[in-house]
Amino acid sequence: MMRIKVTACLLSIYVTVLFTACGLWGNIEDIRPITLKGITITAPPETTTYLIGESFDSAGLEVTAVYSDGSGKIIEEYSHTGFNSDSPGSKDIIVNYQGYTAEFAVMIVPRFTDLDDAVSHLVRQAAGTTADDPVFLPKQINLETMTAAGSPWRQLLEPIEGANKFVALDLSACSMNGTEFNPDIVFTAGKNKIVSLVLPDAATTIADTQAALPNSSTFIYFTALTSVKGANIKTIGSNSFTNCVSLKNADFPAAATVDSDSFKGCTNLVNLNFPAAVSIGSNAFAGCTNLASVDFPAVETIAAAAFAGCTNLVHVNFPTAVTINSAAFRDCTSLIDVSFPAVKYFDWNVFDGCTSLTSVNFPLLESVYYGAFSGCTSLASVNIPAAKSIYDNSFGFTGDTALTITLGPAAPDIEQYACPFWRSPPEKKVTVQIPSGAAGYDDEWQSRFSRCNEALEGDITSYEYINLEVKSSDLH
Repeated sequence: MMRIKVTACLLSIYVTVLFTACGLWGNIEDIRPITLKGITITAPPETTTYLIGESFDSAGLEVTAVYSDGSGKIIEEYSHTGFNSDSPGSKDIIVNYQGYTAEFAVMIVPRFTDLDDAVSHLVRQAAGTTADDPVFLPKQINLETMTAAGSPWRQLLEPIEGANKFVALDLSACSMNGTEFNPDIVFTAGKNKIVSLVLPDAATTIADTQAALPNSSTFIYFTALTSVKGANIKTIGSNSFTNCVSLKNADFPAAATVDSDSFKGCTNLVNLNFPAAVSIGSNAFAGCTNLASVDFPAVETIAAAAFAGCTNLVHVNFPTAVTINSAAFRDCTSLIDVSFPAVKYFDWNVFDGCTSLTSVNFPLLESVYYGAFSGCTSLASVNIPAAKSIYDNSFGFTGDTALTITLGPAAPDIEQYACPFWRSPPEKKVTVQIPSGAAGYDDEWQSRFSRCNEALEGDITSYEYINLEVKSSDLH
C-alpha cells in the first residue's frame, strides 16, 4: 500500500490512498514507470567463425531488451563494435542499445597452407568434441591426386583422426590435379569426423562408385557429414552420397547432372539447392524419407524411381520437366497435389501408390501409361486435356473415391482389351469433363474407358464397369 504525504493549511497529514470502482475497494500498491534495465544476447549469430578478411554477418543474432517489470522485447535498433578480421584470434563483439551493452565472441582463423599448422590449430581448440560443435578448418593446399599414397588429402585426414576432433572442413581454396573430387573410398581415416564439407572451387565432378561395389558410395565413410557444398560441381557421379544417413543439406548451384543413386537412402536429407540441374538419374533421391519439398527449376528429365519412397514429400516444382520415367514418384505417400506444366511424356507407374494424392495437372501430357495413377486411392481430380492415349490400369486400384477427369476435344485412344480402372469397385463414380464440340466419346469409347475388371469364361471375356458419366462443358 502506497502512503502519500499531503500538506495543506500548515497541517501535515498522512492519508492512505484508496479507490472505489463499481462498489469494490482496491489498493493501489505501486505506481512506477517501466524502465530499461539492460540487454542480453538471447541467440548468437549463425556465423561465429570467420576467415581473415571476411565481413561480419549478423544473421541469426537476437538481442533482447530487459525492463524493470521483468518483461523482455526483441530489438533490432542496436549497434555493435569490436569486429576486426584483419588478424586471427578471438574477437569480442560489443552490442550497444541506449547505453546498455552485451557481448559475445567470434573467432577469426586463417586459411591453413601448412598441414602442421592445421594440426596445431585442431589440438588447441576446445571445440570439436561433439558433431554439434565442430572446429572450423579452412585449408589452402594442393590436394594433388587425392587417391595416391601419401597425398596431401590423406595427410590431412590422418591428423583429424589423431586429434579426435569433429571438423567443418572448407577446401574451397584448394587446388588439385584435374577437376574430379575423389575422396578415396579405400582410405578411411578421419572421414567420420567431418561434419560439413565445402569442396574445392577447382572441382567440377564428384567421382562415382562402380557397380562392382554394392551398397557403397563415394562418401561411404563420412558418417557424420550433415552438409556438403560444391560451388562449381557440374556432375554428381553415381552413388556419390548413397546411404549418407546424417546428410541434411546438399548445395550444388552449378550441377547440371545428378546421376543415378547419388543421394539414395539419405534418410535425413532436408534441404536441396540444384537450380541448374537439367537431368536427375534413376533412384537419385529414392528413399529420402525426410525430404518434404523439392524445387528443380531447370530439370528436363526425371529418371526412373528418382524420388520413389520419399514418404514425406509434399511439394514438388518442376516447371520445365518434359519427361518423367517409370515409378519416379512411386509410394510418395504424402503428395497431395501436383502440377507439371511442361511434361509431355511419362512412363508406367509414375505415381503408383501415392495414397494421399488428390489432384494432378498435366496440361501437355500425351499418354497415360500403365499404372500411372494405380493405387492413388484419394485421387479426385485429373487434368489431362492433351492426352492422346490411355493405357491399361492407368487408374487401377483407386478405390471408390469420386473422380473427375478433364480430357480434350478428341477422345484419347483406349487399348482394345484395356481395363483403365483395373480392380477399382464398380460403384466408383467417374465424371469425364470434355469441351463443347468434342469428338470420339461415343458408346464404344465409354465402354472401353469404364472397364474395371475382366473375367475369362472359355473364349469369352466379360467385363465390369465403373459408374461413368461424360459431360460437355456446355452442360450443367
